Amino acid sequence: MSSQQGLLDRLKQGETIICGNGYKTELERRGFTNIHGFTSRVVTEFPTQVRQLHEEFVHCGSDVVVACNSHGENLGGDKDSGSEESSGAHQSLKIAMDVANRTGTLMAGRVDATGLEYGKATIKRMEKLLTSQIKMVTDEKADFILGGMFKDTREAKLALECIKKHGKGLPCVMTLSIEGKGKTTDDVDVPEALRDLEELGADVVGLACTRGPTTMMPLMREARKLCKGPLAVIPAAYRTSQKEEWIQLLTDPLSGSSLYPPDLDQAQCNRKDIQIFAEETKSLGIQFVGLCCGAHPSFIREIADIYEKSTPASKFNLNLKFCNIYMDHRNSPTRAKRRMFQLTWEYNKRMAIAKKSDK
Repeated sequence: MSSQQGLLDRLKQGETIICGNGYKTELERRGFTNIHGFTSRVVTEFPTQVRQLHEEFVHCGSDVVVACNSHGENLGGDKDSGSEESSGAHQSLKIAMDVANRTGTLMAGRVDATGLEYGKATIKRMEKLLTSQIKMVTDEKADFILGGMFKDTREAKLALECIKKHGKGLPCVMTLSIEGKGKTTDDVDVPEALRDLEELGADVVGLACTRGPTTMMPLMREARKLCKGPLAVIPAAYRTSQKEEWIQLLTDPLSGSSLYPPDLDQAQCNRKDIQIFAEETKSLGIQFVGLCCGAHPSFIREIADIYEKSTPASKFNLNLKFCNIYMDHRNSPTRAKRRMFQLTWEYNKRMAIAKKSDK
């Protein structure tokens, strides 16, 4: 475990925990994995890049280093804890703990949904796969467990039961991923599902991934009315809407074609979207706030700024008073156009000189 004060103590003191996540999409964008690859596998191939991204999230204000130990994409298959993915998962937990120890942050180990459909025929295998993930996290001495990607309340409850049994007392943040119209796949309303998990002993409950801030926050407002303890909200950083409520539904407004998964960048939130999201979570008193798919470190800095948390990256916050083109445009649009023409002319001149030197 890291040397920091524990998650539960910090929550009891009223602190808000900021959590930078979304490693797969950011590492894919940087060219180190593919969007359908195993998050844990990239650790064995590019450990330096994974470590660097951990450090960047912390630099911008994340209180948590989330290990890339998720291999839930293949849990429903034939590979178990002895697989290549499992080896990478162990390594990812070690890397995350090292970064957490050096930066004075908390380390979270993931326990994800298995990908199996809940039923009598699968429940034993589901329990085995969940338990193997939990033991991996406890073996590497994580500070707490981050449960995620659960779409079925019954599987989430089973996971929580396994955590209570095999988690060696680690605190647990349990999150659901909702693709339906405000219900889990077993037809339970989201607020009731979160309340049930809370009553069964989850330390923090909430929603993560799949939905963007715009379509996740209405569900969180309803959950706030039922749940008494700390809530977590970790949306995908994409502009979902009432028409396209989760990221798999997002379409290109021009062609109508699906954006998921290769072209989601077109629907990515901007910084103002993240600021509005953070303001709302703050007003609701949500204590565990982060971002998932589509997030990058600068978005985490925006959340930290709203919560008035000073970070090493805070000194680089945008100050438009020092942006000449912006101020020119604000003071004199004509002057701004002349300035842009001058910059374009200078750039073209440099490019022409460079081409001549190449010859």
